[in-house]
Amino acid sequence: MGPGHNKAVRIPLVMIPGWSDGPRPLAPLRARFRSAGWREETLATVSFRDRTGSNREHAEEIAEVVGALRRVTGEARVGIIAHSMGGLATRLAMSEPEFSGSVAGAAFLGTPHAGTWVAYLGWGEGAREMRPRSEFLLELEGREWPREVPSMDLWTPLETHVLPQRSARRPGVPQARIPRALHWWMPRSPETFRQLHHFFLGLNP
Repeated sequence: MGPGHNKAVRIPLVMIPGWSDGPRPLAPLRARFRSAGWREETLATVSFRDRTGSNREHAEEIAEVVGALRRVTGEARVGIIAHSMGGLATRLAMSEPEFSGSVAGAAFLGTPHAGTWVAYLGWGEGAREMRPRSEFLLELEGREWPREVPSMDLWTPLETHVLPQRSARRPGVPQARIPRALHWWMPRSPETFRQLHHFFLGLNP
């Protein structure tokens, strides 16, 4: 194995599901990382207690999982992969310096950074927070992403859950277009994994 591969294995990864989802949609992505050399104990998937609940509560649960993974692996920092609404809770957690210092980098898959019209059809506090111009999103907009932590946005032109589609792309942030993938299929897409693999290979553990 080359040195780049070894470096990637040393970066634990936390995978975060979207609104109403559990770990299952992220299982194929987790399996791809296992096949690429990540050890099972270096991979964690968040399972929210209230899957449609507030991003504020989800941010606290993400912090718990990140802390637990760091203790298990002995690593100071982890990588984060957040799908859909899970990215909003991640961004909220990242606004706290104590948390952001434990993150090496974060990738967002189809996250409605500026909200989505589809949220008007959802339920729970999480759906209300995803509505464009919600109080939560306005607050999140005012919180800066830590400059020392690299991040990227993955988006699909076949997006049906994040509307308008431009909401999945933050200005000035590196982006990757995932073709032939609906919103819910993004974690399963081989191109998604290729982009994520390259991104996390480039991070220092």
